Amino acid sequence: MEDTVLRAPVAGKVASINGVVGEFVGGGSGTTPLAPGGTVPLPELGSSVSAGEQGGGENERPGGTSFIVLGDVQSFQIVAPFAETDAALIQPNQEVEVTFDAIPDLTRSGRIASIAPSGTDIRGVTSYYGVIVLSELDPRLRDGLTASANVVVDHRDDTLTVPNAALMQSGGSGTVTVVEPDGSQRQVQVELGLAGDSATQVVAGLREGQQVLVAPGG
Repeated sequence: MEDTVLRAPVAGKVASINGVVGEFVGGGSGTTPLAPGGTVPLPELGSSVSAGEQGGGENERPGGTSFIVLGDVQSFQIVAPFAETDAALIQPNQEVEVTFDAIPDLTRSGRIASIAPSGTDIRGVTSYYGVIVLSELDPRLRDGLTASANVVVDHRDDTLTVPNAALMQSGGSGTVTVVEPDGSQRQVQVELGLAGDSATQVVAGLREGQQVLVAPGG
């Protein structure tokens, strides 16, 4: 056994080793999860363990009961739930901007790889899981990080927009309050185009440079 060599079928980085010397490793067998990159078992929840101690508890182990778990550090995929109203707009190959809770200064681009054809009930709300493949990597990225994704479902170049907080909408049109140079205000009807989370395209009714009144907090 001293000369035994385990060869992985794919390239990757060892994410976890669930076992210590002397334990029997088999399908579904219980083994002791080790800390990543070390020989010390992961401590039980609410306890600690020092170097040289053996054994482990019933704490959750990376990769379940698999003896060795390999991670592909050359590519990352993000699985994210989308509300049904958003899922209807999502298609493969759309551009995505991804941020990470644990790395506030990091933003990475990606693309939609797929969107589930059927919904999943998440706390009473129907959501559709989408898979996002990152186009850019960073050495700080780790498997299991919490991420937020903004999907670009459509875009317009060189267009006039107003903040959504300035609009009173009705179908494909709306009204805004224009503030004149002398401080007076007047209601103006506008024709609307593409709507975003924070701003909406104005097709007609306003010109660049005009000031509009924005609702408090908008």
